[in-house]
Amino acid sequence: MLAPGSLALDEVLFLLYDELREPRAHLAILEAIGNGHHTFKAIKDATLLGDVHLPAYLTSLQEMRYVERRLPVTIPPAKQRISRQGRYHLSEPFLRFYFRFLHTHRDVVSYAPERILLALQSGLGAFIEQTTWKDLARQWVKERGYAGALPFVPEVVGSHWSRHVQADVVAINWTEQAILIGECTWGTDAVDRQTVRDMIERTVPLTLADLPDKGAGWQVTPALFARAGATAAARTALTAAAGMLVDLPTLFADLAEG
Repeated sequence: MLAPGSLALDEVLFLLYDELREPRAHLAILEAIGNGHHTFKAIKDATLLGDVHLPAYLTSLQEMRYVERRLPVTIPPAKQRISRQGRYHLSEPFLRFYFRFLHTHRDVVSYAPERILLALQSGLGAFIEQTTWKDLARQWVKERGYAGALPFVPEVVGSHWSRHVQADVVAINWTEQAILIGECTWGTDAVDRQTVRDMIERTVPLTLADLPDKGAGWQVTPALFARAGATAAARTALTAAAGMLVDLPTLFADLAEG
C-alpha cells in the first residue's frame, strides 16, 4: 500500500470522482468521520458545512453505502424514527483504515513512507479494538443467536450509548424481554476480575436503566469479548453472573464454522 504509485492510496478518490461531480464536501465528511467525529454537530464543526447542506451530503453518502447512521439498539422500535441519538460511521472496513492511517499522509508517501508505517504500527491495536473487534463481536452474537447457541434469539444487534454509559455489544429480543450486554477488550493480557466487576456492576445496570421501565423483569446475559481471555478469578465472577466469555480463538472458530 505504501509503495509510490500504489493504487490503494487513490482508490477512494477514484470512487468518489466516478460517482460525484464535485466530491470535496463528501470527502471532508468521510475524513471527519474517519477521524472520530460521529455526531451531526461534531461533523459539522469539523467540516464547517452548515445545517442546510450537511444533511443532504450525509444522505448521499448513505445512499452510496459509504456511511451508515447507527442508533442505540435500546431505543424501542417505535421511537427509532424520531430519535436524535444517531451517530454516523464509515460502512466499509477499508474506508475506516484508509481515513485513519493513509489519507492524511498521502503527500509524504513518495519520500517518507516509513512515517506512515510507524503511525500504523503504533495505532493499529487501538484501531482494531475501536472498530474491527467490536464489529466481529456483534457478528458473532448475531450468528450464534440465530443458530440457537445463545439464551435467546436476538431481534436486533448493535451497541448502546448514553450520557452515562457505553456498551460495545448489545443484543435484544423485545418480545421476550431478553438482552445481552457485552464489552470488548483487545489487550494482550488476560482480563482481570475487576474488569468483569466493572461490567457487571456498572455497564449492565446503567444500560438496563435506559430501557423502558428501566429493564425491570428482563432476562440479562453479560458477555465479555476478550482477545486473550480472562484470569481464573475473572471467569469465576463471570460465571457467577450467568455471563459468557468469548476469546479470539473461540470467536474465529465459531465464525468460520458459521
